[in-house]
Amino acid sequence: MKGKFKFNLNFFASLFAAPVILGALFKILHWPGAREMLMVGMGCEAIIFVAMAFQKQYDEPDWSRVYPELLPENEPAPANSYSRGAVSGGSTNALDKMLAEANITPEMVNNLGTGLRTFGDKVTAISNIANVSIDTTSLSDSLKRGTESVNQLVVSYQKASQSLTEMAGANTDSKAYNEQINLMVKNLAALNAVYEMELQESNNHLKSMGKYYANINETMQGFNETLNYSKVYKEEVAKLAKNLTSLNSVYGNMLSAMNVQRA
Repeated sequence: MKGKFKFNLNFFASLFAAPVILGALFKILHWPGAREMLMVGMGCEAIIFVAMAFQKQYDEPDWSRVYPELLPENEPAPANSYSRGAVSGGSTNALDKMLAEANITPEMVNNLGTGLRTFGDKVTAISNIANVSIDTTSLSDSLKRGTESVNQLVVSYQKASQSLTEMAGANTDSKAYNEQINLMVKNLAALNAVYEMELQESNNHLKSMGKYYANINETMQGFNETLNYSKVYKEEVAKLAKNLTSLNSVYGNMLSAMNVQRA
């Protein structure tokens, strides 16, 4: 009877809240009838709230008797509390069994984390190496173009020197000028030799970079294998999550059944 009375109070409180809301709406829109609806609705609500003040307050059950983990730390469980050790042990055994069937070990998880961190470091190193390769290629192209220009300049000066040598018999004063031209040709030849040495060093550096890239390719193959392992790990984790969901559903049904039996 008390439950029915409580239900009726809640029912009438919700029922007479409708005229209050409608009266407020009519009042805002300046429609007729707002005053009457507000008087009836608010008057009934006031009476219902007064009746609710005399309702008996039900005590909140001590859930720590059923769920000891809700107790504060370092506080012993009540003597008559319900023990769920067997259920928890069964759940742990089921979880261990699923992990064993999925072949998931702590070493696999640690190896996956180490592989991902190494992969990030290698990607950063590859980016830096790519930038160095671009700069080295530009330097090699510039050296090649400079060598070609110097060779053309040497040929031009050699031709000019040859022409001046032929003219030396006609004018003795051109001997000193011819010597200066020859000296310039020698200097240009020495400069060409320096450029050739720089080009050779650049070629050697490019060969070293080629070997390094070969090692990087081998490393990337290792990363691809790691990614395949990661894919398998993801699939196994998805299976594990599905099994855990099923296990939680069964566990929830068991708790519901226990609560019904205690009631």
